[in-house]
Amino acid sequence: MEPLSQLLAAVRISSPLLSVIRIGRDTAVRIDSLSGSPFNYVIKGSLIFTSGDTVVPLERGDFLMLPRWPVHEFTNGERLHTASLKDIYEGLGLPSWSEDLDQSIRIDVGDPPWTAELLSGTAILNFAAVSSVARALPDVIHLGGALNRLKPWIEPVMLLIEDGSGEPRMGFNTVATRAIEMLLAVALRDWALSSSHERGWLRAIGHPPVARALAAIGRAPGRHWTVASLAAEAGLSRSVFAETFHRLMDETPFHYLRRYRMQLAAERLSDGDASPARIGAQLGYDNPLTFSRAFRSVHGTSPSRFRKARAARGAGGGSGPDAV
Repeated sequence: MEPLSQLLAAVRISSPLLSVIRIGRDTAVRIDSLSGSPFNYVIKGSLIFTSGDTVVPLERGDFLMLPRWPVHEFTNGERLHTASLKDIYEGLGLPSWSEDLDQSIRIDVGDPPWTAELLSGTAILNFAAVSSVARALPDVIHLGGALNRLKPWIEPVMLLIEDGSGEPRMGFNTVATRAIEMLLAVALRDWALSSSHERGWLRAIGHPPVARALAAIGRAPGRHWTVASLAAEAGLSRSVFAETFHRLMDETPFHYLRRYRMQLAAERLSDGDASPARIGAQLGYDNPLTFSRAFRSVHGTSPSRFRKARAARGAGGGSGPDAV
């Protein structure tokens, strides 16, 4: 798969935590750092998002996602009162977030009138499987002016909240999981394709010729690729393709190809039982020694030792999705 498809495939919901947060005027809500990647959609009003030195004004229809979940705040108007979401949650005796949570949550912060309203949820992104893709993600993903693009996907989620608020509902977990995964996939796709990015695959996918070359590598990573054959996929001359690829990706086609192959090799060593030699052959390395050297240059260890270390980590309970 090309990088964007890898990112979208990494979106998984371990528990469909869905909530609507209503915030009174001149009130801030503080949200402590947890595992996972929270996302928010502004249903009503305007807010100021703050995390460290990052400040993002939000308007109705804006989408915000935090891949690494820092401590952050949403402020409605002036910051005259600050409330902790954790304290409110515990004080109201709301149900604990668990794998089988079967209802949505409504939370009021401050005093009425509720002049701002957020649709909030949490995703688990399987970044361990797409580490090189994940590293390109910023700490804050902001999709402004998203109302027209995301509204068709927001409406079924809001209906779920209406249906699942206040009391448990059979099947809520499964239906909510599917709805959130679709919403996030659409939001991340639109953000990746519509926003301006400085460099890396996020910028490259906005350049159709280079995007075609990346997709070709994703479809056939074991093919004997050359700059000339990739340039043909892109529909560019060899020299123009090489220069454009390096400018957008900040690395040569050869280095990207090797890094991508070694990422796939690490996944297959971790998840399957094929021998290192077979995995190397699948990825275009007919000589096991050449494959081992390439793997060591990227991961700092041999394929066999890498597999043993991952197996030991899994036996010790350290496996699972990594949020970065």
